[in-house]
Amino acid sequence: MKKVLSFILIAIFCLSLCACSSQVAQIVSNESNIEMVVGDSRTINISAEPAKAVLNKLTWSSSNTNIVTVEDGTVRAISAGTAVVTVKTENGVSKSFNITVKDKEITAISLDKTSTKIKVGSTVQIEADVTPVDAPKGGLKWSSSDEKVATVNSDGYVTGVGEGVVNIICKSANDIEASCTVTVEAEKSDKPSADNSDANTVINNYYSYGHFHPDYVYSASDFVFPDSSSRKLSRSEISATLSYMSGYSPAGNYAQDAINEIYARNGYVFKTSNIRAYYESKPWYYADSSFTINDFSSIEKYNISLLEEFD
Repeated sequence: MKKVLSFILIAIFCLSLCACSSQVAQIVSNESNIEMVVGDSRTINISAEPAKAVLNKLTWSSSNTNIVTVEDGTVRAISAGTAVVTVKTENGVSKSFNITVKDKEITAISLDKTSTKIKVGSTVQIEADVTPVDAPKGGLKWSSSDEKVATVNSDGYVTGVGEGVVNIICKSANDIEASCTVTVEAEKSDKPSADNSDANTVINNYYSYGHFHPDYVYSASDFVFPDSSSRKLSRSEISATLSYMSGYSPAGNYAQDAINEIYARNGYVFKTSNIRAYYESKPWYYADSSFTINDFSSIEKYNISLLEEFD
């Protein structure tokens, strides 16, 4: 009987030792402060002491799920900031990790124009795109190489101050930059001398009372329809004119060119690079970022609608 009792006591003792050895006494990891970038994910590696202890039924949590989320030890960076990720065992043992999330850094800046011209007192906007596309643009800083020639505000709006050439620079917090050369021209007050050709007379008379570049003598070759901003076109003349046109078309469509020239006369800033470059090469074109389609005259609206039938 004594031998049997001894065996029972020994068995109970061994089972007790096994149970104790499987209990987690401490969670161990070689990292406690973790840095991440928005959009990244990573798994936190942990182990238990004693070595024979089993890490199961773990509970993971984040102090701020707007910053990071965690699932089964995999942490995902949501937005810039700091948060604490905690893992806890079934028997109440826990360990915390300090997570710092940083925004993505800009690796390149591209501007929608590398050079442009404006008049003294006029304004044009330069727009910036960044790489990677999801990097924050809020930290971009704009500056002018000579504020006596042109100034620029925090949104990239450049205003001509004095005649000359200036570099407008857009720079990120990590010193990535891009620049645009802006030529500021003096506003001339003299009206152009009259031209005897009917086309020039119509064009210059129109431009002498309210549209851009009163200092430039226009010619019929500058436009598909030279007077489409001052009189209503007809379907028959549009059809006849477009039928014999040949040569380069900025838009790849002469009807669209006729529409675009109405926009261009009003200073519209074109988004398509080759079309923008075409009109910026014309001495009569004067970019005006404040222009909206509501500024079209009733005649211009009528002609645009008519030309769209041929587009």
